[in-house]
Amino acid sequence: MTNKTDRKRTFFSASWLKDFFIPGHWHLCFLAFAGIFGIAVAGYILTAEASCPQGDNLLKTKGMESAVQAYAFCAIGENEENAQIRLAQYYQNKENATAQEKMKMLFYYHLAAENGNAYAQTTLAKILLQMDSNDAERPIVAQYMSQMTTMMKSRGMLFKGELLHPYALLLLAAESPDQKWYYPTTQKSSAEARILSEQYKIDPARKREILRQASLWKQQKMKETAKEVLTVDEYKSFMQAVYPEKGRADAFERGQAVSKLKEKVKEYLR
Repeated sequence: MTNKTDRKRTFFSASWLKDFFIPGHWHLCFLAFAGIFGIAVAGYILTAEASCPQGDNLLKTKGMESAVQAYAFCAIGENEENAQIRLAQYYQNKENATAQEKMKMLFYYHLAAENGNAYAQTTLAKILLQMDSNDAERPIVAQYMSQMTTMMKSRGMLFKGELLHPYALLLLAAESPDQKWYYPTTQKSSAEARILSEQYKIDPARKREILRQASLWKQQKMKETAKEVLTVDEYKSFMQAVYPEKGRADAFERGQAVSKLKEKVKEYLR
């Protein structure tokens, strides 16, 4: 089990990541964002609550322009959701933002949404709906999706944009906090998302597919949490009980395994 006091990602020390963010080279960044995204997600940690002191200090003393790179280290290397949201809002609120800057906005909101952050999920859903209704911005979303798919494929990973459907994002953000005990986020629910999801108009067949995708995403988060807090043997037992390789899971055994994981999570967060 990962020691709670030693939560730094080992991949953060990778030389290529440090070189990528060296001062003065930020203009090169988006070409590798999707590949970094795959690494950031792989560096799952149960609680995304943390801090980015260097970014915060630069923000106070020199302003956001000077803090961007420091926040990027925290957002990508540390999976720090506050840094992710700060950067997303920075690019969202930028006057005359370029297409590349808008894709960065999508990327950082996407990272926070992957943590289960309800604010990021709700905001990203609204942005996607707005951009999709704008002829000038719709191609930006398509380009973002295409670039993510290409970069993830280069890392041997599959990206279909499941968590970038507005309805899926709203459904996940609308869930109550007690349904999200295994999410890494500290912002677990959105009342606004509940209202918007109820008002959302969607084809029944498409709705079923989105519900399936949201369910698969939640299962993945539970697996990641289990891997984070359980020992190797405990994790194997959990997976066998909840996600057996053959046949369907026994309801009682699955319930017991999930309950044990929930207790482990409580202990882990103390």
